[in-house]
Amino acid sequence: QNIGGPKPASRLSIDSKGRLYAASWRTDQGGVWRWDGERWTRLWNNGFVHQIASDPTRIAVATHDNPYHDITYATGVWVSADDGKTWRQANDGLPVLRGESITFDPHHLRSASMNVRIMFASSYSDFLCDSFPIQ
Repeated sequence: QNIGGPKPASRLSIDSKGRLYAASWRTDQGGVWRWDGERWTRLWNNGFVHQIASDPTRIAVATHDNPYHDITYATGVWVSADDGKTWRQANDGLPVLRGESITFDPHHLRSASMNVRIMFASSYSDFLCDSFPIQ
């Protein structure tokens, strides 16, 4: 049985209601998707959504684009507090807008952590942006 949805999904997250969220990166079906047990629903059509995290009240995504472009299409971290109906940026304290991973900080409920990769002269360095605010 074909259930539709994102192909491929780069990252998955499950919320406290048991719903599955998927981030699909750089595809025609890119963006944020949710499986509610019966069907997939696309919550946000953005092909640069790369990572996803959920907690009981919010969904957070990190966008990503390859670092060798002259202009990046990554727009940082986006958060939804209304089940994906609306999204707002939460980039305070981030050194770059390309996210390699994102997670909510269980010790600070209004914070998240994101790993970023910065390219200097063809070599990569990883940095953890720890506990930046995402209200």
